[in-house]
Amino acid sequence: MSLTGLTRLFPFSKTLSSLADQMDRSARSGKQNIVEGLPR
Repeated sequence: MSLTGLTRLFPFSKTLSSLADQMDRSARSGKQNIVEGLPR
């Protein structure tokens, strides 16, 4: 299961929603950085 899938399992509240959002964004950012660095 991907990290993005795990963040959808969190209950919806302001605190956990922002934590889930941050985890989701950081997971995507890591993938984008790897893809961007491959051609170099």
